[in-house]
Amino acid sequence: LFKSEKITDDRFRAVSYSPDGHWLLGDADWQRGIVKLIDAQSGKTTHDFAVSEYNGFLYSLSISFSTDSRYFVTNFWTKANYGLKIFDVQSGSLFRTIVSSSKIYSVAFSPDNRQVAGGSSQLAAIWDTQTGKLLHPLVGHTATVNGITYSPDGRLLVTGSVDKTVK
Repeated sequence: LFKSEKITDDRFRAVSYSPDGHWLLGDADWQRGIVKLIDAQSGKTTHDFAVSEYNGFLYSLSISFSTDSRYFVTNFWTKANYGLKIFDVQSGSLFRTIVSSSKIYSVAFSPDNRQVAGGSSQLAAIWDTQTGKLLHPLVGHTATVNGITYSPDGRLLVTGSVDKTVK
């Protein structure tokens, strides 16, 4: 059982635990577009990632670590655009921005970390992590895709939607 204590005054909408057990992530300040990296042992914030590059807002509903805990991906919405951002955990630097044609609600890394997937309004999509290139738009839902995950072997992508289906 994880100890319950207040480690920050921020309100979180999305959190993620790193696979190596060292880090927690939380979208702590959506109005300024900040994601906090928190040391899982001490509870101390070690880095604030500026996800939103505009003076808009971040509406982060999903954060996911890569399986090697080196990167994380989060969705972002600003007044100007929306998509995914991938950050390097150790350096704190932005690794890749992927602009999407629609708002992203859910994100996931593939088990081999070569792809990221995102769920949006009525579809899901898979992008190449290194290039940011759209690899596969996946249609079939009739409402927002709020959940997305890969199978452990990476061969399947599962989506859950407000349309009451899992595909």
